[in-house]
Amino acid sequence: MNKALFKYFATVLIITLLFSSSVSMVILSDQMMQTTRKDMYYTVKLVENQIDYQKPLDNQVEKLNDLAYTKDTRLTIIDKNGNVLADSDKEGIQENHSGRSEFKEALSDQFGYATRYSSTVKKNMMYVAYYHRGYVVRIAIPYNGIFDNIGPLLEPLFISAALSLCVALALSYRFSRTLTKPLEEISEEVSKINDNRYLSFDHYQYEEFNVIATKLKEQADTIRKTLKTLKNERLKINSILDKMNEGFILLDTNYEILMVNKKAKQLFSDKMEVNQPIQNFIFDHQIIDQLENIGVEPKIVTLKKDEEVYDCHLAKVEYGVTLLFVNVTESVNATKMRQEFFSNVSHELKTPMTSIRGYSELLQAGMINDPKVRKQSLDKIQKEVDHMSQLIGDILMISRLENKDIEVIKHPVHLQPIVDDILE
Repeated sequence: MNKALFKYFATVLIITLLFSSSVSMVILSDQMMQTTRKDMYYTVKLVENQIDYQKPLDNQVEKLNDLAYTKDTRLTIIDKNGNVLADSDKEGIQENHSGRSEFKEALSDQFGYATRYSSTVKKNMMYVAYYHRGYVVRIAIPYNGIFDNIGPLLEPLFISAALSLCVALALSYRFSRTLTKPLEEISEEVSKINDNRYLSFDHYQYEEFNVIATKLKEQADTIRKTLKTLKNERLKINSILDKMNEGFILLDTNYEILMVNKKAKQLFSDKMEVNQPIQNFIFDHQIIDQLENIGVEPKIVTLKKDEEVYDCHLAKVEYGVTLLFVNVTESVNATKMRQEFFSNVSHELKTPMTSIRGYSELLQAGMINDPKVRKQSLDKIQKEVDHMSQLIGDILMISRLENKDIEVIKHPVHLQPIVDDILE
């Protein structure tokens, strides 16, 4: 920025100096032309005083012409009718000058002035005429406008412009530093925001920089407080997530990990970290398919991991997708045990019912006449009825245990009667 400012100031200064030098040259050249014009008035007046109109004028013109102004001066003597009586340029003697503007002005105001192209000498000329004692004495010099005096002015103007430019460039560089140095210091301080450090600014020369520094410091304080709050909130969330028995993973829209808790790492990989694709750690095709086709409605995928069963709940949220892994092993095992129990109960109920039906049919048909055998059959029916009641009681007990309506009390069991009953 310092180079850009310095370049800008240097360009403006150079253009300004060129413009001011040009204007100065024009003004000075014009002033010098005015001075030349006045000098020519004095010269023509002195020349006229040296002329003796009673003597031959040609010789006097030749002598006075060399002394009139410069070596290129043209001296002319004209009568009041415009006739050229003598001229240092022999080709112009026959030409009548009554119509020339400087001649007319001299007749009326004693002095006359004009600039024009001379067809006689083929140059632009400046004319000054003086009317005295009935004659008009005129001198002329080559005239090219304001550019006649530019040559002598170039060297002093160039030196002054060069000196001015050097001083101006030095001041411009110093001024640009006064602008860029505060910005560099402010930029260096702002970089501390990344490290969550406090900002400290000096008091600058320009009040605008102080305003910027104050605003940046206020913004930095706000950002630091906000980051602290967010950090605390993140710690709370992470603490809550890490205490969960369920695995939790939050993904962004590109399926990269934004948040993961300890349980999810235990299930899949300890190397699972944020900003990594979930495909690097979860290879279950059902979960991947559901991620790629996730909609508004939540999805559930069941998977087996380390001899345990988990339900993966996938849900689409504003920031991406959440995956919640819930351990349903106990529920699955309980369901399986319930199914096995009812299967066994059905079998156990079928056996006593068959026995009861057989004995009751025999008794009903009158096939058992022996009172002793009949009594054994009735005892057997009663025993099977008690067995069925016991099974029904066990079913009710399991239901109460699942509903946690009773407290389980463990006590020793004697296996001998049970084994004897099984053997019988």
